[in-house]
Amino acid sequence: MKKLKDLTQEQVTEIAKLVYPFADWMKSEIEVKYQPYDKSWLDDAQEYWFIKFDAITFADKVDTYRLWIYPNLNLEFDAIRTKIENMTEKQKGEIKSGIVFLGTFPIRNQYLIQKKFMEWNIEPEFEREEEKI
Repeated sequence: MKKLKDLTQEQVTEIAKLVYPFADWMKSEIEVKYQPYDKSWLDDAQEYWFIKFDAITFADKVDTYRLWIYPNLNLEFDAIRTKIENMTEKQKGEIKSGIVFLGTFPIRNQYLIQKKFMEWNIEPEFEREEEKI
């Protein structure tokens, strides 16, 4: 069986398109990055795939969507607003590090996503070998 690191960028992009199935609303290319587990980097180091793209949120508002895929095959999906011209006055007062967090979203097509992982023989990892006692 394969692990999270064995996914290809094309497979990760396919998952992103299942989570956000409105291709005609996407306003940028899908960026895909793999973050390997390296405990020397941080005390709380994690392995994950990170996906980012800009897409329409409401009417003419374009925001940045972010998706994480973790070794246990859980997904996390949210949106941030980075363009000041799209921010309300209230949001302009809430800016932290140049962004406004819009919230997390439920994962669409969970059944199809998990089916893809099974098709690609990707097995969830619940604990790392070095963490087992």
